[in-house]
Amino acid sequence: MALTCEAEETPSCHLIRLVGEADGNEIPSLERAFTRALAARPDAVVVDLSGMTFMSSLGIGSLVTLHKEITRNGGRLRCAGPQPLVAEAFRRVRLYDLLDIRDSLEDAQNFL
Repeated sequence: MALTCEAEETPSCHLIRLVGEADGNEIPSLERAFTRALAARPDAVVVDLSGMTFMSSLGIGSLVTLHKEITRNGGRLRCAGPQPLVAEAFRRVRLYDLLDIRDSLEDAQNFL
């Protein structure tokens, strides 16, 4: 399944919705979405993972790079709703220790 990346400005954050699989062929789309988010220099970014069924190690690396760039500029990144296969990959590489990962989009968007 191809990856779809949609971005939206909400009152609380720059929201990136990812749907599908982030395998090696789809990484350029993922990186373009992340680059556009960085160019906007938002204070807060939420990556909605609830529609992702798979994320390769390259996709995980892109997410880590996004985190580093956002925090270097004083912003915050949260991820929301990873499906079981993606959540397990995150656990295996200890991404839960690095990223702020929330169970729901609503919780992730609450930056108060």
